[in-house]
Amino acid sequence: VEGWKRVTDAVHAAGGRIIAQLWHMGRVVHSSLGGGQPVSASATTAPGKAWTYDGKQEYEEARALAVHEIPRLLDDYAHAAVNAKAAGFDGVQLHAANGYLIDQFLRDGTNHRDDAYGGAPENRIRLLVEATERLAGVWGADRVAVRLSPNGDTQGCDDSDPARVFVPA
Repeated sequence: VEGWKRVTDAVHAAGGRIIAQLWHMGRVVHSSLGGGQPVSASATTAPGKAWTYDGKQEYEEARALAVHEIPRLLDDYAHAAVNAKAAGFDGVQLHAANGYLIDQFLRDGTNHRDDAYGGAPENRIRLLVEATERLAGVWGADRVAVRLSPNGDTQGCDDSDPARVFVPA
């Protein structure tokens, strides 16, 4: 937090604003980086190779994030939001795009769940809504943004009907 505080102070001294982007890589990380088996909406494997300390390596199959693990994930997002505030940021952006974890929940190509977080688009957006609500609880809704990428396949994360997910009815 202290290192970022120097950065945010410098931005503010120059008259600027600065937003922290909060994200989780989900299945596009490698276990050799120390976090254990990657997690995702479902047991899927990203295409291509991950950057590791030993060079590029094939992605590993992610395990499906269990429902009982989701509250801890939401706590992690909230904790990151608290840290961003302590570091002097002016708000946060939830990264829900580009094939990272929340995007993996949004897309039917990577979300094969049959619980409250899978199936119909209103279920697949549940994690996004819950995470956004947690961030707004820390910052207020006027200081929280969401990054989406409804533009198609990114890192093997695609949807058969993106308009149903990304365009409000």
